[in-house]
Amino acid sequence: MNRAHRALSALDREPGGVALERARALIHALALLALSLSILSCAGRTNAGEAAPVRDQRPPTSLTAFADRLRAQHPGTRIDSVAASPVGGLYEVVMGRNVAYVDESGRYFLFGHVWDMTQRRDLTADLKGTLDRVDPSGLPLELALRHVSGKGTRTLYVFADPTCGFCKQLEAALADVPDVTVRTFVVPVLGPHARRIATAIACAPDPAEAWRAWMLRSVEPALETAAASCESGAARVAAAERLASALGVTGTPTLIAADGRKNAGFMSAPQLTTWLGTAVPSAASAASAADAAVGPPPPAHKTAASVAASVKPQR
Repeated sequence: MNRAHRALSALDREPGGVALERARALIHALALLALSLSILSCAGRTNAGEAAPVRDQRPPTSLTAFADRLRAQHPGTRIDSVAASPVGGLYEVVMGRNVAYVDESGRYFLFGHVWDMTQRRDLTADLKGTLDRVDPSGLPLELALRHVSGKGTRTLYVFADPTCGFCKQLEAALADVPDVTVRTFVVPVLGPHARRIATAIACAPDPAEAWRAWMLRSVEPALETAAASCESGAARVAAAERLASALGVTGTPTLIAADGRKNAGFMSAPQLTTWLGTAVPSAASAASAADAAVGPPPPAHKTAASVAASVKPQR
């Protein structure tokens, strides 16, 4: 630019014709210089793009190879199975009851829930539910209170504390859930007062009716008589507590569907209706899903039959 300035200053001191010719030559030179700089700039961008390789987004040759590499990278981490994730570029890794989503490098682990916003489903919660299922076929139903709504075509198992506020809300919500048979295991997890009420309900002439009267209308059972003389009721309450412990039930309310899915916490009537109506995968589709994952199968369902003998009332 200094040279151009000096050249223009010199033009001011020369005759008109000579100055005009020199001006034309200078303009031509500047145009050539601008063109050259433009070409060099484009070439520089091209070379820079070639110098920064694009990360290979292709998956590993197989899930088996990726699982082996992941276990080698993290030898101190329990990795039960590896499967394709619904999210591109991430893999679904089961570690006990934990689920993580891992990138192709195996370095970055994401812990959280993946939602399918189109189907309005928590995919991670669905998976965790399959990892913690209960086989209800062997549940000791003699310990449960039974209530039928409508035709009772569906079955719901409930672990509830008589002094739990959310359990009372759940009991009210169940009145609006159509066609369900509810079997309630009364477990006094909230202290001595809950145990006295649970024992009184177990000793009532109609325990199921006593439970609903207490939970829905706060009608107290005969606490003094029950606590003092009803050993069989106390034994049933203690057996229900052992059952809850054996099945990993640590809070109330805890719900178990007929297919073994668990839900810890309160659900409204519409949520319960949807949850009970969730389709259960067929044996064939479950086997196909298991074949698609690399690693041993998820932990077996807790078998209620295997713990029933240990929780029956002591006589």
